[in-house]
Amino acid sequence: MTTQERFAMIHDYGVDPESSELWLVGEDHAWDDLGAGDEPGVEYLMANRLIKNLRLLSSIGNEEVLVHMKSCGGDEVEGFAIYDALRLCPMKVSILSYTHARSMTSVILQAAEYRFLMPSSYMLLHWGQFSIEGEYKMVQSNLEFAAKREQRYLDVFADRMVCGERWKNIKKVPRRKAVVKWLKEHMADKIDVILEPEEAIYLGLADEIYNGDF
Repeated sequence: MTTQERFAMIHDYGVDPESSELWLVGEDHAWDDLGAGDEPGVEYLMANRLIKNLRLLSSIGNEEVLVHMKSCGGDEVEGFAIYDALRLCPMKVSILSYTHARSMTSVILQAAEYRFLMPSSYMLLHWGQFSIEGEYKMVQSNLEFAAKREQRYLDVFADRMVCGERWKNIKKVPRRKAVVKWLKEHMADKIDVILEPEEAIYLGLADEIYNGDF
């Protein structure tokens, strides 16, 4: 692969097969109703590209992948598609979050075996926004489904947080219950739980502040 071809792969397709790196970034052309330069966040184009690129890197024998993530969050369904694809792919996944791992990108971050945060970045946890319209039974079904999705968020965060320094002095058996209790209380009280990198690491939601070297 020539240098020009490699640059094209990175800038046009968000993948570098030689270094086994992916770019999970919002594309400003994804939604027609956005203004020029507005980032749509996590959406179907991002998910489609990520799934294809993971398959590509895996098929040529790469054992590890570094994902450069820079996104403002976004669609829940597409975000969980990305989360599942990263978590279940055969390669060892590391994610480096550049600006903010917030909303759906805070979930996606938890799919990585190793999670890096930039020094000036932050995390934001919340349940997201939910709107319904339609017939009564349709609304009722969607509300029931929303409650199940809330538990999905709790499971994603709690499964990683149990290994955080914050919970080390709690006995192993009730540790997960303590994590879930903390999450429910803070997300109900603050709506948006905002964490500096050091706080995220202490709670078990990230592993390391990036220092320029892997």
